[in-house]
Amino acid sequence: MLRDTLFRGLNVYAGLRPDASKTDMQGWGSDHPLLPWLIEKLRPELIIEVGSWKGRSAINMAKALKNAGISGEVLCVDTWLGSPEHWLAKGPREASWRSLGIRHGRPSIYETFLANVVFHQCQDLITPLSLPSESAYFILKKLGVRAPLIYIDAGHEYPSVKRDIEMYWEIL
Repeated sequence: MLRDTLFRGLNVYAGLRPDASKTDMQGWGSDHPLLPWLIEKLRPELIIEVGSWKGRSAINMAKALKNAGISGEVLCVDTWLGSPEHWLAKGPREASWRSLGIRHGRPSIYETFLANVVFHQCQDLITPLSLPSESAYFILKKLGVRAPLIYIDAGHEYPSVKRDIEMYWEIL
């Protein structure tokens, strides 16, 4: 698995005892039937998700891998720091800012992500890589990683989306 290479055998979930009250499966488009259909058709051993938020789509993809009997891996690339629309939210969108779960001046989304993964018993298939998408891309390219399925949903500004598509296309 790629996690063994990236983390040199360290288990990122070792000793983790997430509080079930921290689970929050908020997400957008995470339940679209296209994802399990693609997994069934492609039977990927590696899926790269660029932008994972709280893990809902990654968990759904991991469950689709399990249901299809595929011993694959979902590599989740995210900073888990939120994006401009969360930090700049005002008025009715204020819930977007609150969803960052700021503690000690830093978003706590990563802890929510981990709690969701463990609560749904997908830690055997989901590997978090807490890096900006560009940094992760350069590492994956240098390692010679290729993936038959890459789901891009990181930055939401045109230049960021365009850059992610152009970069990750090279390892698709």
